[in-house]
Amino acid sequence: MLGNKSSLLNAIGLGDQRSSGDLSQSGKVVFATTTLAMDVNDQAVRCDSSDGAFTVTLPSVREAAGRIYSIVFVTDNGDITIQDKNGDAAFGDITMDTATDFVILYSDGYMWHSLAANA
Repeated sequence: MLGNKSSLLNAIGLGDQRSSGDLSQSGKVVFATTTLAMDVNDQAVRCDSSDGAFTVTLPSVREAAGRIYSIVFVTDNGDITIQDKNGDAAFGDITMDTATDFVILYSDGYMWHSLAANA
């Protein structure tokens, strides 16, 4: 039986993971519990605000060209704000204020596009 998140994620094909406290590596799945600057390789972010509100900063819109990212709010004890990196895409911040809120974003290299959202 699979006993930890890493084993479970590898078993279902999601591969690498990291937490927002471990910025030394990037992965496909990130478990964010505090302010996070996303890496271009972070495809899915699961946000847990048990310790309070925080911000998730998207990777550079240019570096992320052609990529899709999902950000999901799983545990609510403060709002999650999603912003672009250094205002490089004139992206309006998104605030998630309820557990189960989510957003799926696509970068065309110039702008962020919301493909789906409940935020």
